[in-house]
Amino acid sequence: MLTKYSTYFERTLQFDICKLCAEKKVATELKRQKDGGTNGMRYHLKNKHLEEFTMLEKQISDEKDRLRQSSSTFKQTKLGFKRKAEDEKVGVEQKKATGSNVTIAQSFSMWDEEGAMSKRIDRAIIQMICTDSLPLSVVSRSGFCNLMKKLQPRYTVKSRTHVTRTLLPAVYEEYYKKVASLLQECETISITTDAWSSKENTHSLLSLTAHFLDNTSLRPRYVVVGVLPIKGPHTAENLSSLLNSCMVKFGIDKCKIFAMMRDGATSMVKTATNLGLENGQCFAHLLQLAVKEGISSFNEDGLIEKLKAVVRKTRKSSNQREEFEFCLKETELPSRFLLPCIDVRWSSLYLMLDRFIKNRRAVDLYLLDSGNNKHRLPQLSFGEWDHIEKLCELLSPLYAATSFVQDRELATLSTVIPLYNVLLSKMDPKGNSGELDVAKASIYNGLKRRMEAYIKGPFGRKLEAAMLLDPRFKCGFSNNFQKSRDFLLTMAEEEAITCLQQDENGNIDMESVVEDQDQDSPTSPGDPFSTFLAQESVRLTPSPNPMLVDATNRAKLEVDEYLAAPPSPRCDPFNFWKSEGSNFRFPILKRLALRHLTIPASSAESERLFSAAGLIVTDQRKALSDENLEKLLFLNVNIPILGFE
Repeated sequence: MLTKYSTYFERTLQFDICKLCAEKKVATELKRQKDGGTNGMRYHLKNKHLEEFTMLEKQISDEKDRLRQSSSTFKQTKLGFKRKAEDEKVGVEQKKATGSNVTIAQSFSMWDEEGAMSKRIDRAIIQMICTDSLPLSVVSRSGFCNLMKKLQPRYTVKSRTHVTRTLLPAVYEEYYKKVASLLQECETISITTDAWSSKENTHSLLSLTAHFLDNTSLRPRYVVVGVLPIKGPHTAENLSSLLNSCMVKFGIDKCKIFAMMRDGATSMVKTATNLGLENGQCFAHLLQLAVKEGISSFNEDGLIEKLKAVVRKTRKSSNQREEFEFCLKETELPSRFLLPCIDVRWSSLYLMLDRFIKNRRAVDLYLLDSGNNKHRLPQLSFGEWDHIEKLCELLSPLYAATSFVQDRELATLSTVIPLYNVLLSKMDPKGNSGELDVAKASIYNGLKRRMEAYIKGPFGRKLEAAMLLDPRFKCGFSNNFQKSRDFLLTMAEEEAITCLQQDENGNIDMESVVEDQDQDSPTSPGDPFSTFLAQESVRLTPSPNPMLVDATNRAKLEVDEYLAAPPSPRCDPFNFWKSEGSNFRFPILKRLALRHLTIPASSAESERLFSAAGLIVTDQRKALSDENLEKLLFLNVNIPILGFE
């Protein structure tokens, strides 16, 4: 194998023989390295033949420079091709924007304030402002203007006034039409609503979200229909009027609305009643009420306040934060700081307790160090740590349930009754939990009282129907299998008859049945039986319509076959009802299931919407008008859902 040393050495199987030494009648044989390396030859040249070694090094250096220059030329050529491709792409985009070949004059006019390319960038900027919760004034800031100048010097950044008065309304109108068109294609829609006020009550909003199944994939989808500014008192009449106006604006027929989910406030209950919609309570809100009731009965308020004090201490200043971070490093724990407890969200209490347990060694060290200064904190005893762990263990299944019902896909109304039964078993006061028996019993009783009223109420039929039509649960969480089976059969029979009546060839005409019976045989004058029946005008019972009998029989067969298979908790209900097998075996139940699967278990989407509102309505943006806030929130959610294009 040739190497850069081949000019000076002859390689054999065992040795490298120096040619320069051989010319001087000096036999120099270097034993070959096992790995075929050339370090020995290099060392020999450098020590015995320095002049030749220097020449060789210069040749190697020149060759490297040549290769480096060649590589640079190749990269520049490649970059040139890339830039050319990008320029061609821009040209194609410009052609798309104008719909024709672009002349030189047109290529310049595209970057005018009303040019095609300028409009595309205007649209992208307002989309970025909405989706990233940026202030409208960002377009007037020096950093943004500098960025746009570097990206495209020919583009003119629009003023804040133009963005607010022209671009924002235009993009809102575009997505309003998309949402309205999407909802027009839906057969069944379920809605959620909630109210929100900013910290200083400068803004009050009422949300309306629509939930439905995609016509192709049968996966759950949602859009924000309205973020409505509330003017005046938050009365049921005012709220129902706002919601009704919004539904009319988007062309939502109330006949399409299958159910409405709301919180338990009296005004919201009355609002739904005024709208004439079947409505249920958000399960997450109901669960929160039960948990807060149980926590309030927990007799260790002093402990909770002590933990809150420690959290405030570690978050009070950068010095305290650094001191706690030092304790984390000393105890070899990850850099995870203590979390605050927010009174309006019980789940934050669980997260605070959980973080204390994970950081226990660091907390003990931090409290020990704080005892040596004037701002000392009370120590946590072994008994108090034991209380923290037990309380965290008690709240763990409740926190998991709350997180689950806020899932965007699988947390449908069908999960409410099964989840309720699971929580009851976890919170059973018969279990031995020591000091937390009172809190546990309080949560158990509060949850049971509220859920029993919910299930026995007007919305209870939908709760049970949704569960039975979900292949994950079926009758598995029912207290009475036969009763649940009969209930499902009744629904299936009603649906089968409805389908039959909607079929043009399946209209039921009971009069024709009686006429057919009268024509069975002629009446004989000498027949005493016929004469008697004619004189007494005996009322005949019409025979059952064969199509009606067939429809109810098919419903029974479907229900029996569906319930014959056990529940499958890991099953995806949307994939189950989308499958060809379900379409062929359970056509009646499928129609029922797809309607019930549109109902979410909670109004979590409205809460997420208001979280975005909190990011927009900051102390620096209190003067934002209600109309602009409505548009910003509407686009904040709907642009990522419907796409940027």
